[in-house]
Amino acid sequence: SVDDYIARIRAGDRWHDNMLRLVGHWIARGWSDAEILTAAEAMTLPGYTVADTRCEVGQMIAGGRAKWNKPDIARAIEVTDSEQRPTVIDPRTWSGKPLPQCKWLVENWLPMNYVTALFGDGGLGKTLLAQQLLTSVATGQPWLGQPVRQLRAFGLLCEDHEDDLHINQDRIDAAYGIDYQDLGDLRFWPSVGFDNLLMTFDGQATGKGELTQFFDALLGSVIEFGARFVVLDTAADLFGGNENIRSQVRQFITNACGRIAREIDGAVLLCAHPSLSGMASGSGSSGSTAWNNTVRSRLYLTQATADNGEEADPDARVLTRKKSNYARAGETLALRWTEGVMMPSDADADNDDATTRSLVLEEIDRAWRDGQPYSDAPQARSRFILTRLPARTGLSRGAVERAYLALLDSGHIRLELHDSHKNFRGLKATRRTEELKGVPS
Repeated sequence: SVDDYIARIRAGDRWHDNMLRLVGHWIARGWSDAEILTAAEAMTLPGYTVADTRCEVGQMIAGGRAKWNKPDIARAIEVTDSEQRPTVIDPRTWSGKPLPQCKWLVENWLPMNYVTALFGDGGLGKTLLAQQLLTSVATGQPWLGQPVRQLRAFGLLCEDHEDDLHINQDRIDAAYGIDYQDLGDLRFWPSVGFDNLLMTFDGQATGKGELTQFFDALLGSVIEFGARFVVLDTAADLFGGNENIRSQVRQFITNACGRIAREIDGAVLLCAHPSLSGMASGSGSSGSTAWNNTVRSRLYLTQATADNGEEADPDARVLTRKKSNYARAGETLALRWTEGVMMPSDADADNDDATTRSLVLEEIDRAWRDGQPYSDAPQARSRFILTRLPARTGLSRGAVERAYLALLDSGHIRLELHDSHKNFRGLKATRRTEELKGVPS
């Protein structure tokens, strides 16, 4: 019992082992760090200082919380409750100050310090896009050819089990040319089938939303990890109100999702499903207009449509920036589901001209000199030129393939043995970039 452990500690019997068990018990019971440290101070051994006890018990607490994934809820609540309203501003004080610049996670697509919404019908790849973005932010790799700000990233994913995320991540790693060991700044929290509500309402249309204990647990985990980008997937699992009531939607986005963005000084991506009318109209909206008006940026993922009565490509997608307070709305990215990941498609690629071939040639040369040459074999996975090079450059797979074949035919690149000891083969640039003139397209 607890009393037995305390009695042993006071008697000087294996203080460390018994205290370790007590700390584990208290963490499991939901005690805060402050409560555990206060209780431990009262059991400081003769000859030791309180500071010694706090230091050693603090290490036990940190180890236990990491082992069992039990964040200090009280600390999360204390942090969030510290938020205060800004003071009234006299705009004359801005005179002579540098003009602030908009901060982006992905320029023109996802602003920092705000919530961005990603809408899309089920099965089109919203979660995959979000997982690719989490990976890009955590590793600094481009996302759909767009440069990103590299930060720690955290994903709360309520529709995918761990095995699903594992399968997706393996494909993403192969496309990005990275390894699992490169994902130290990334955390997933799969939560399928649990009560994942972040905010609930009392049933009154004008009532105030209440943040849940799960919200506190989530915020505590995010803060503890040090994440500055958070994905929340999806709104249907997290929002405990009526999607057609504007005040409830606005409170959820501002006081739950937005609060996370403010506390971490970062960005939040909220995934959601559009309504039938939103899909029919092409707006991609859902329920109240507050879903669109409250977020600073809203993206919409759709199936690409065919022209001239032709059959639509089932793997083609279009990502549209439907709303942005800080960039032009209406811009699109043409995407294609390829080998389990979303990649820029030919429709959005650069023209397959000398500039593209030059870029491909320079990238092949760089990879050879860095000791990790591109391979022409799909089995090479992280080095396969038609998956790795598009992910690094933002070019489409089709554009890379045409440029690669043209360079191969013209003798500008060839397959060589890079390391004879390891029998390590790769593509090597054999002629200079300025000699590209005359290479057939």
